[in-house]
Amino acid sequence: MNSLFTQPSAPVRLTRGHMQYGYYVSETETTIKYVVMGNGKALLFLHGAGLDSLAYKDNIELLSQRYKVIAPDIPFWGGSHTSEDCSSFKKYAEIFSKFINDLNTGKVILVAHSFGGGIALELAAMTNKISKLVLINSAGFCPRYSKTRFVYLVFFKSISNFLCGNNIIALRIINSFMRNIVKDLRIAPKKISITIKSIYVGFKDFNKINVPTLIIWGKKDRLFPVESAKHINNLIVDSKIKLVDGGHDWLLLSPRVLYDLLK
Repeated sequence: MNSLFTQPSAPVRLTRGHMQYGYYVSETETTIKYVVMGNGKALLFLHGAGLDSLAYKDNIELLSQRYKVIAPDIPFWGGSHTSEDCSSFKKYAEIFSKFINDLNTGKVILVAHSFGGGIALELAAMTNKISKLVLINSAGFCPRYSKTRFVYLVFFKSISNFLCGNNIIALRIINSFMRNIVKDLRIAPKKISITIKSIYVGFKDFNKINVPTLIIWGKKDRLFPVESAKHINNLIVDSKIKLVDGGHDWLLLSPRVLYDLLK
């Protein structure tokens, strides 16, 4: 079976413009659900673990004012799945490398948060389809603490921070977490296990990244501390770092800050 893109579904109205949904199916039994919004230069947006692309609705909406935003759900999260053994960022990157090629939009700006950042590093190292890389509180370095503590910080502590909020953003994040983790507890352990394996394999080929790279980091990130950002900055030749107020998920709460940094 050849790779194919289905026709996007009927638009869902947002504050500005509209968002369209589609599905990409490859011969490796991989299905990628993705959303498209806006016009202009293509921007591929990769989300973090435990959530799906729609958790970043406000980011997608704002960025679509300047770019054609393509925001796929990463396999095992949201509406995407695969039969591939995704126990490393590299395997995910191979899937998205084919996705980009088949999408046929030319070079893309690659923007990625957290777990998506680990995939983005591998993707930027393996393909010439990336014109610019933006890493936001990115995975890539193996955490120095135990896997048990990592699971707590990613899947429980981060979400508990949003429980204290009473706004629509907090509700959207919690709903995304419910869809991806709580809705089907039978497969949640598998999702978490795959995520942890990828995180602890990490990324090593920083010398292969030769595109302009912007590293944006929340100063109060307890999951991936600012030291990680500084290490990445030292290892990628053409890179610069920007520290912002907030923790690991700052962009979800302050989408305008990210938009302004990418102008």
